[in-house]
Amino acid sequence: MTIVEYAAQQFPSHKIDLWVDDGDSNPSLVEHSVVAHVIGVHDGRRLIAAVEEGGSNIVVAALVRPPAVSADPGAHVDRDGIVDVSTRRIWLSALTSGLGIGAIATIVTLVINRSVLTSVIVGVFLAVLGAVVGATIGGGARYGSERTSQPRANGEDIAVIAALCTSEADAAGVVSIMRELQPHTLRLVDAAGSWHAPQNIEVDVLKEQNLRSL
Repeated sequence: MTIVEYAAQQFPSHKIDLWVDDGDSNPSLVEHSVVAHVIGVHDGRRLIAAVEEGGSNIVVAALVRPPAVSADPGAHVDRDGIVDVSTRRIWLSALTSGLGIGAIATIVTLVINRSVLTSVIVGVFLAVLGAVVGATIGGGARYGSERTSQPRANGEDIAVIAALCTSEADAAGVVSIMRELQPHTLRLVDAAGSWHAPQNIEVDVLKEQNLRSL
């Protein structure tokens, strides 16, 4: 996957330009790529300079130009996502699903069992399950696990910068350099574009080096 393809995948419906290349007109990611999303060209240049000064890894970058804002999302919107989703929609989905399923379950149980207490217990239980399912379908799933978010740039360009490292140890060094400049997003990305957060990469590298020294 190229740096431009990766940026387009992470920022759909945005204009993507190749910003920094390695002599290749369409530079590709490698197995040990460290990728940062940085708001603003100035801060992007600072991060590129720091990585180039700190090692011999090739650095490539794409520039993401956000589209013009067509509407103010308002105060009751979850802004930290690829798509703005109203948080009110999640609550409404949970409420309507819970009440609907709970009412149906209560009526059906009452008809079959003729016990008010049993019908209420079954209705409440299924109402809770219905509310959870409804909230998830209505957009609540975005709060589960590790969220994929987009930086809010307020009209600024977003630099997607990749250091193409030759080993995990090199990647750990680049992660340390980039962290000092506090990019919005920092990831380890492979050649296919799959990524994970680099929480414990330095610890993993030290363990591997210790095992090799035994």
